[in-house]
Parts: sequence; C-alpha cells; structure tokens
Amino acid sequence: MQQETPPQDPYDYTSEETELEAISKELEQAQASIEGDVAKSIAQKITPEMEELFFEDKEAFILEVFKLQNAYLEENINPKVARAKELQEGISKKQAMQGIGIAQEAFLQKHPEVDINALMEFFLSLPPQDQERLGSLDPNNFFEELYVIYQNNNSKNKEGEDQSEGLPKQLNGVGNNSALSKSGEALPMERI
Repeated sequence: MQQETPPQDPYDYTSEETELEAISKELEQAQASIEGDVAKSIAQKITPEMEELFFEDKEAFILEVFKLQNAYLEENINPKVARAKELQEGISKKQAMQGIGIAQEAFLQKHPEVDINALMEFFLSLPPQDQERLGSLDPNNFFEELYVIYQNNNSKNKEGEDQSEGLPKQLNGVGNNSALSKSGEALPMERI
C-alpha cells in the first residue's frame, strides 16, 4: 500500500525560515572574520607583477587589491546576502497570503452565500484606483468592503434592468446626411 502524504500547507514558510537562519549565522560569522578572510584570499592571489606594482606604482597596487577584495565579496558574501533578501521577501509574501487565506475563510463563514470567485472577478473589474484603495485595507476589512461594493453594484444593475424593461431593445433609424440636404442654409454648427 502507498502511504498518502498529507497536503502541504501553501503558506508554510518554516523551511525558508530555517534556511534564512542558517544564512544569517553564516553572514554573522563572515562579518566577524571578513578582514582576515579577505586578507588571506588576496595574499594567495598576489602575483609577481602585483609585487612590482607595490614598489613602482602604489596607487595601481592598491586598486588591484581593491579589485581582489571586491571579487572576494562578490563570490563569497553577496550571493548569501541576495539569498537572505529573497528568503525574507518570500516569507513576507507567505505571511501576507496566510493572513488573506484566514480572512477569506472567516468571511466565507460569515457569508456562506457568496461566490468567492465571482467576488474576486468583480474586484479585478474595478478601476485601478479602487483596487489600490481596497488592497491597502487589512484582509478582513478588504473582503467586507469589497462585498458591500459588490452588493451595491448588483442592486444598481437590477434597478437599471427593471426600469428598462418597457423600452425597446434596439432602435432602427437613419442618420442625417447633411450632404444630401437640399436646402442651401448652413447648419447651426457651420454658421460662424
């Protein structure tokens, strides 16, 4: 028999936190020993040409040392800093999504009659400024406010449909063609 794996929580960020903690410790250790590590790395890469620069052109020698230092940082430190930033952003997004998921569940408990997909489609049809305003609300208020707007919009649409029931669906007619007009008088818009 095959064992069923429990469904994975899409908002779980424990593995990211563990990796971030490990990278943070590595960066702390690197910071404590960075000068010694950089000096050791540079010392191993000094060539006879660089030694000559030390005596002939100290400024050029120092520039070469800085290049080696920057290369060391680029190779050993910057990738860890970038990964730590990426993990922090991922954790923040998952935390936000978790909050939205919890708020959505609470909203659906309170309003089981609501079709959440229709509500979200309505949200996407709103003008960008309204989407931005609603998006700035905390998740609980977001769903409640969106639902109020959704209900108001639907009630206006129903009222508009009720008033237009007696009107014809489409009017047929012929537009006025001024070129075919036989009178020599200028049209009101042309009397300037």
